[in-house]
Amino acid sequence: MKFPMRNMLLFGFVFLLCTAMSQLSAQQNPEKQHDSLAKIFFKETKKLRRDNPDSALVLLQRKHEEFLKKGDTVNAVKALLEMPYIYGQHVDYNKSYDTLWFALFLADKANNDELKASVYNWLGRLYSFFKRKDEALKYLQTSLEINRKLVEKGQLQKADLVRNYYLLSATHRVLNQPEMAKIYLDSCFLNYAPTNGQLPMAYLHFEKAFQLSVNNKNKEALQLLEKLEPWFIEQRPSYLVLVYSDMGDVYANLSNYKQSKTYYKKALEISKKYNSHVDFSSLVHEKLANLFEAHGEFEKAFRNQKKIKRN
Repeated sequence: MKFPMRNMLLFGFVFLLCTAMSQLSAQQNPEKQHDSLAKIFFKETKKLRRDNPDSALVLLQRKHEEFLKKGDTVNAVKALLEMPYIYGQHVDYNKSYDTLWFALFLADKANNDELKASVYNWLGRLYSFFKRKDEALKYLQTSLEINRKLVEKGQLQKADLVRNYYLLSATHRVLNQPEMAKIYLDSCFLNYAPTNGQLPMAYLHFEKAFQLSVNNKNKEALQLLEKLEPWFIEQRPSYLVLVYSDMGDVYANLSNYKQSKTYYKKALEISKKYNSHVDFSSLVHEKLANLFEAHGEFEKAFRNQKKIKRN
């Protein structure tokens, strides 16, 4: 009898947790055991969401409800905060919106400022997808101010602010404000330290490559993106949609039509393969359409224009 892949993944995940529980039960008291299992759960779910996001959502919802029943509001909110990433890949922003506001309600109820800052960061990202600049920046700044106060109180390190600065930098990049993006990116590098849960340096170098291309240092930008490519292939292949799109931009800046077209197409292939950054694929189709039109390939340009409307 054959089992659907989703059921097999769920079975494997449950088996992992049961094994971990049996190993921990003899070593730790119930509270420490609960915390250890929660850490294992979130670590494994991050892996699962890449290969099978639908299964990851099922598990996150179940675990969220379980945490709530046990009175563990902190981990219940953390489970909710894993969901918008998956919803966002599928451009299901309504579910992201509802999930985040419920998460904010729980975080506020628990009086947990660190969690509230995380929720505000997600809300800022969500509104940036809608191109609602004022709301996006308001929520991202709110998160930054909360975390700055936690740094002053000694509850966080300055390095913990890197994620805040990075999101502000990336958002300003998306909003076509490269000068502001650079200011926040500089703050990232200034405060960076390899703390627990720190943002991987690859994301900062990706933003740096964008800054290089903006300043017409296209060869340097391309070299940096090529160095980053293996890391993203191994660690976050779905993000290659953005990496390849930017490589396409750089080649276009260098008047290399053939390579520009190749990398735009690679970006679309990655988007289709992982069903990720679906909203961004429309922008890539627009870039391809402009590229084809500039080289007199009007039929291909028209086909890509139609795909923009469809997406």
